[in-house]
Amino acid sequence: MIKTVPAATIEGDPHRALVLDAADTVFARLGFRNCSLDDIARAAGVSRACLALHFASKEDVFIAAVDRALTMFRERTGQLLRRQGVPVETRVLDAFCTAHTTTIGSAVMSDIMAACEALVAPLVRDFEKDLATEVAEALAMAGIPARWTDEGLSADDLAGHLIILSLGITHKAADPVDYRARMASAIRLVCRTPKLVR
Repeated sequence: MIKTVPAATIEGDPHRALVLDAADTVFARLGFRNCSLDDIARAAGVSRACLALHFASKEDVFIAAVDRALTMFRERTGQLLRRQGVPVETRVLDAFCTAHTTTIGSAVMSDIMAACEALVAPLVRDFEKDLATEVAEALAMAGIPARWTDEGLSADDLAGHLIILSLGITHKAADPVDYRARMASAIRLVCRTPKLVR
């Protein structure tokens, strides 16, 4: 079972937050397999004993770091999708760029993805499910499903396709700029918008 820590606990403990900030950097640089608790403690500027007070293992650090990141991504993508006066295509594109570009172009992307699959798959699935729900709501409010009435596709169907497309694009894109261009095309197709999304 995955142990998650409420954001308030993290925010209320400066050592824990410091360790998780350092862990983000270490995991991004070395990946999961090639880093150690010593690497994380050194990057955080804390002793190994201090680290042990908060985390029993490297796996625990990784789980807490991913949980914190997904919480932040969930809040940010929700804000982006609910912006007023911004075309739905742009809102959806910005949300996907926020959610799916953090490891693109990284030499350790496959290692981080494998660790996510092994250690936090339910957290990631819940995040993707929530993202799909919010994207579906944005598409529905913009009337996009009406463009697919003849094909019988709902807002949920369209959002699900965008999630799958985005995840595939993350594995093909050279960098976040490439991802954004490819995802803009996918969103334009799903939204049946002939104009380029910016």
